[in-house]
Amino acid sequence: MSVRFATNGQVFDFSDWGNYLVLDIVTKSFFGQEMGFLQHGDRSGLLSSTRVNGPAIHALARLPRLKMFLLRSLGRFLVPTAGDGSGLGNVLQLRDDLYDERLAKGSRDSHIWLDRVLFNNVNHDSFNHDEFKEDVLFVILGASDTTGHGIRCLVRNLLQNPASLTRLRQEIDDAVTKCGGIGNVQFAHINSQMPFLSACIRESLRHDPPIVSFLPRWVDNPGGVELCGRLVPVGVEVACSPYVISRNRDFFGDDVHTFRPERYSDSSPEWVARAARYDFTFGYGPRHCIGQTLSHLVTCKAIVKFFHHFDVELIEPGAGKAYLNWNYSGLRVRIRTRR
Repeated sequence: MSVRFATNGQVFDFSDWGNYLVLDIVTKSFFGQEMGFLQHGDRSGLLSSTRVNGPAIHALARLPRLKMFLLRSLGRFLVPTAGDGSGLGNVLQLRDDLYDERLAKGSRDSHIWLDRVLFNNVNHDSFNHDEFKEDVLFVILGASDTTGHGIRCLVRNLLQNPASLTRLRQEIDDAVTKCGGIGNVQFAHINSQMPFLSACIRESLRHDPPIVSFLPRWVDNPGGVELCGRLVPVGVEVACSPYVISRNRDFFGDDVHTFRPERYSDSSPEWVARAARYDFTFGYGPRHCIGQTLSHLVTCKAIVKFFHHFDVELIEPGAGKAYLNWNYSGLRVRIRTRR
């Protein structure tokens, strides 16, 4: 980013750079090698293909009977396969190549997630590789789509609120000075000693949740469940929207459509704890996203380093649409190396 944009003041679209970062981190963690998104962009077509097909995939996930009908009658025409020449087919082929290459090496690197699952499994010979490949793809795409969106919107929200950015940058500079350099600022310090950064992240996720509607769940309690004073009988599907919940004026105040990190940083510990209890951004209960800690780590490190190294000028804020997840573009910025 320094070489391509900071030295010449070129305006560029920052919208996908959070996705690029997450994709390289996750593929490095899973397969032991990056896919080169930060260096080459979306040359594999992974992001563009998933965005084009995303609405249909998410819609069918919420309409299981329609999905089964289509799979039985038209599945061989609708379902992409690795190497079939389609966008998703190319993505599947790329995943298979990385997976099979790692499997052939037979490595047992404890730092590579794929190795830890494959070679620490006591029933390795009966391991269902097709199912695990599907899980790997879901993690890669899910992490990119959610954490990438979180980074994008946090950068945009901060650039649109200079007072918040100034306060955050001061906190970053203080942390760098205290730790003796940006390379020494560890996640443990960020997580415990940078409260305003935490407030900015939480407020941005409240303001712009990555997923606006979760998959529905069946009510399986024989007596049903009571929600908001109404009895929901057994067998009914129930879903919630983090976007709607995070705009509850009774809890968050009348300025729910405003990005205001002080909502968290200046509130009582009791209110902040209660807000965390009702935070649906990463799901809830047994369906809570197990990748939340990794997402928080990546976001913290990315924001600290980005605003430590660069002065950022907002040219255009961009725009996005969300059906079930977001499709966002046009966040155009200019960066310069800080002196």
